[in-house]
Amino acid sequence: MNIRNLFVCITFAELVEKFPVEKCRYNEETGHYELLITVFAQPLWVDAQAVALYKGRGSAFCWKDYQEGKYVELNEKNAVCSVCGWWKCHVCSSCRCNKP
Repeated sequence: MNIRNLFVCITFAELVEKFPVEKCRYNEETGHYELLITVFAQPLWVDAQAVALYKGRGSAFCWKDYQEGKYVELNEKNAVCSVCGWWKCHVCSSCRCNKP
């Protein structure tokens, strides 16, 4: 999983806070990735599929649409895949998980 510029979003009283992901590990029992964040000076491992993710900074083109001659830009407005940590395309829903 690519954790560069990846954040976990937690809502406190209607205010969304973004916590940077510090480390990533794979949990063999659940088959999910876990992300390490620090909340109120306490380290906390969270299941990547159980939280809202945000990927900031930069942009890229969707690989699938690019191969078809389309240029769909992906950026921080797109949802983030909880498996690979990359943006999901808002047109075709692909991410790095299904890239050949």
